[in-house]
Amino acid sequence: MKRILIVYYTQTGQLKNVLDSLVEPFQNDPEIELVWEEIKPITPFPFPWPTVDFFDVMPECVADKPIPIQPLQVAGQKFDLIILGWSPWFLSPSLPTISLFHLPETAELFRGTPVVTINACRNMWIGAQEKIKAKLHHFGANLVGNIVLEDKQHNLISVLTVIGWLIKGKREKYWGFLPKAGISDQDIKYTSKFGEAVKEALTNKTWKRLQLKLLGLGAVKVKPNLMLLELRGAKIFKFWEHFISSKGGPGSATRRPRVVLYSWLLPIGIFVLSPIISVIAKVISLLFSKKISPMIAYYQGVIYKV
Repeated sequence: MKRILIVYYTQTGQLKNVLDSLVEPFQNDPEIELVWEEIKPITPFPFPWPTVDFFDVMPECVADKPIPIQPLQVAGQKFDLIILGWSPWFLSPSLPTISLFHLPETAELFRGTPVVTINACRNMWIGAQEKIKAKLHHFGANLVGNIVLEDKQHNLISVLTVIGWLIKGKREKYWGFLPKAGISDQDIKYTSKFGEAVKEALTNKTWKRLQLKLLGLGAVKVKPNLMLLELRGAKIFKFWEHFISSKGGPGSATRRPRVVLYSWLLPIGIFVLSPIISVIAKVISLLFSKKISPMIAYYQGVIYKV
C-alpha cells in the first residue's frame, strides 16, 4: 500500500479543483491511499477580501512571518509521497503555506520523503518557489517534481481579473468585458496528465526522471519578460515590506495609511513597468541568451542552489 499526502491551502477553491484533477489517476487504485490535509488558519482569511486587508498581508508574506494555524492531523505519520499544493501571494508563498513550514511537526513529516509541488497562480512564482525549495531542503525532503498552472491571460489583464476575483468575488466578466479569472477549466482538466506521470514515478521509483517527464508535458514554462519583471519586483516588495511593517503589525491602524498608499501604487507600477520590461527582456534574451537560458533551465527544475 502506497500512502500519498496532499497538503494544501486554497482560498477561492480553485487549487482544490487542480489537485482533484492531479490525483485522478490515483483514484480507485486499491494499492494507493490518498490522505488530504487542508491548512487551516486559526482566523480564516475572508473571501471576497476587503481591499486594504488584502494588501495588508504583503509585509508578513515577504518577511516570512507565520500566522497561527491548526495543528496537522497527520503529524507523526509517514508517507510514500507528499503533494504540496500552494499559491503565491505578493511574490512569496501564501501566509498559510509559510506557516506550515513553521510548525514543529512539519520537519519530521517531510524529512526523507519525495515531494511534488504544484501551484495555481496568476503568473509570477519563481521567487516563491525558491523559498519553498529552501524550506524543503532545510527539512531534508526530496523535491522530485514541480508543476505550475498559470492564468494565461496577458499580464496586465490578469492583474485586473485576479484583483476583481479576490476583492469582489467575481470570477467571470468582471467590469462586464474582462475574461474569466484564474486557471482555465481546460488546463485544470489537463492536470490529470501530470498525475499519470507522478503515478508512474511512484510505481517504478523513477523519481530522478520525473521532472523531465513533467517538463515534456508542459508542467513549467518560464517567460523571460515575467522572470525579469519578478526579479525586479521582489526588490521593490522588500522596500515596501519594511516601509509598512515599521509602522506596526497586521491590521495596525498606524500602518494603514501606508497600506492604502501601497494598494494604489502597486497596480499603477505594474501597468507602467510591465510594458517597459517586456521590451527590455526581449532585447536581453537576444543579446544575452547564454546567460538567460541557464536561469530559465534552473527555475524549471527542482534542484536548489544553496
